[in-house]
Amino acid sequence: MPENITACIAGGVLCGIGAGITLLSKGSGGGEEILGLLLMQKYKSMSVGKIFNIINVFVFTTCMYIYDISAGVYSIFLQ
Repeated sequence: MPENITACIAGGVLCGIGAGITLLSKGSGGGEEILGLLLMQKYKSMSVGKIFNIINVFVFTTCMYIYDISAGVYSIFLQ
């Protein structure tokens, strides 16, 4: 169990750093980032982070419903 949590935290940190570098250099990894950037241009009050969170709530809730709660919780840690 502690190995799973450690792996989730390390993966989340590395993914966050990579996504941050990509967005700061005006690039995109695709998917949520493109949608977030497009919606941010249309709705000035929204940020890419807020849009990510809205999309991720839907994805994680669906994951918990289809698989099980532990898969959803580990996905939230990884995010």
